[in-house]
Amino acid sequence: MKHVYESLLDALKTGDRPVLVTLVFRNGDILPPPGSKKLFIKNKTVGNLETEWLNGDIERLAEQSRKTNRLEKTDVFFPGDKEIYCTLVAEPIYGVEKLFVLGGGNIARPLVRLADLLGYHVTVVDDRPEYANYERFPEAREVICSEFLAYLENMPVDLWTSVVIVTRGHQYDLLCLEALSAREMAYLGMIGSKQKVEMSRKHLLAAGIPTDKIKMIHAPIGLDIGAQTPEEIAVSITAELIKARRGGKALSLSEDSNDGKKVEGYLQGSSPATSDLYLFETVLTRINEGLPAALATVVSTSGSTPRKAGAKMMVSPDGAITGTIGGGVFEEKVRQLSVSILETGQAELYSFQLDNKSAASLGMLCGGGMEVFIEPVKGE
Repeated sequence: MKHVYESLLDALKTGDRPVLVTLVFRNGDILPPPGSKKLFIKNKTVGNLETEWLNGDIERLAEQSRKTNRLEKTDVFFPGDKEIYCTLVAEPIYGVEKLFVLGGGNIARPLVRLADLLGYHVTVVDDRPEYANYERFPEAREVICSEFLAYLENMPVDLWTSVVIVTRGHQYDLLCLEALSAREMAYLGMIGSKQKVEMSRKHLLAAGIPTDKIKMIHAPIGLDIGAQTPEEIAVSITAELIKARRGGKALSLSEDSNDGKKVEGYLQGSSPATSDLYLFETVLTRINEGLPAALATVVSTSGSTPRKAGAKMMVSPDGAITGTIGGGVFEEKVRQLSVSILETGQAELYSFQLDNKSAASLGMLCGGGMEVFIEPVKGE
């Protein structure tokens, strides 16, 4: 069996997804002994499980295991004699799975933590130094600060590679998606609403990307669990990674319907969640310690906005933030205003509006409006 396992390890190192078929039981001495194996690696096989009347069943079982990504078992009977049979198992062999997270924003942080727990070797890519650093992503094996397209030209992609596209805007998401959509990998997902996904699909078709490749893209990304906060969205995405890995049956947001009902996109609600509780605990701690901070709360929205009313973010005097109101241009402006609020000590209600043209120039899909209340945190 040494040559089987040597070939198996070589295949894993080169990014293949080998399937190993083993005979685990036999009833009849004309069959190969239990433990006989046949390894399927791309277009070749290795092993000592070579029996003419079994070969067709072995190949079908290996292909079934490759498709379901699960261990498969079957009994095979000798032609014309039901007393002579064997039991075969086929199993996909897992190597080290790699996850590339394109974008270092608020969703990326919990996503990297969860993916690390699942055993992925995670690489984060962002073109902004303040987002692409190990202080922000201590669990990542590698953090790359680079223009997306420049990095994607030589990004190592194989059948053990998963890619999640969560950049700061539609413009960058689409660039990454187009660059990767024709390449072979385990999983490719992009965050976005149904409208954004449909626009992306039409763009890829116009760019000549084959329909079968487009159908393999997970967009909107994640499982349909009603996720709202960045942490919940990260759970939804990693759950879909598990589904792709193990062949689960849970409904993905990229599927067209759920019992005939339209599948909604992300970030459509505003109810408090665990992350909000943590934010308020942090606010209380700063109050108790006499440390200044500003609390920004989204009080109303119109059109396309990343978060809805109720979303909160705390800002320290140095500009550091806890929580999120959705990232992007709105959040950066609120962060700057919050620092100013700490200097004046006066609470203010601000209105922000982006028309479609301005939004497009910033990589957003379309315009929207948001009212944000910013207040200094005070002990009294």
